[in-house]
Amino acid sequence: MKQNKSILITADIDESLYEDLSKDNIVEKHGFINIDFNKNLNWHFSIEKAIFTSKNAVLSLLENGNYGNIKKVYCVGEKTKALLEENGFNVVLNENYSEKLAIELIKSVGTDKIVYFCGNKRKKHIENTLDPKKIDIVEAYKNSVNPKFYKKSFDYVLFSSPSAVISYISISNSVKSIAVCIGDSTGDEAKKYFKNILISDQSTFEGLINFTKKHINE
Repeated sequence: MKQNKSILITADIDESLYEDLSKDNIVEKHGFINIDFNKNLNWHFSIEKAIFTSKNAVLSLLENGNYGNIKKVYCVGEKTKALLEENGFNVVLNENYSEKLAIELIKSVGTDKIVYFCGNKRKKHIENTLDPKKIDIVEAYKNSVNPKFYKKSFDYVLFSSPSAVISYISISNSVKSIAVCIGDSTGDEAKKYFKNILISDQSTFEGLINFTKKHINE
């Protein structure tokens, strides 16, 4: 008989995903990162092109509710794209990772200025790839660590960002687990502490959960 696995999810995920993983496993979750939205994202002029690399950047903008027209949007992740389109934004390019979006933007941006809505702990791929004269960086939100100590070691610990890894490690949680990560950047951070790393081939929480379930069942 298959033994249930103990799993820690280091983010606040949708309850349906949590319940799905909990059917055959012992699952705990804790949001190791706090998100604080920028309350001053207000303007009344038109933006030709904008970049969003996370849902949090979009949610921050929507929460402010008083912003000008954005004509074309470039984004990272299917969930980010879906949220943008649900709220009437014109998404012209979507990639799974910021590294790939940065490469594609070189071909697409042209001479136009582009506004990058992001967080304070963002990856630097976008701004390091594009001409700094062509990009305005707007910090739409800030994230900070929200660690919690667990005496036990889990079979799997799921991470969605490098910041979540740093928060988890900051109070000496066990690194005997298998770290399951979204993206190479998260994986690279986890490799500093964990011996066993798995990197999901999907950039969403749903993909991360399905990837973990598949590995457990192999």
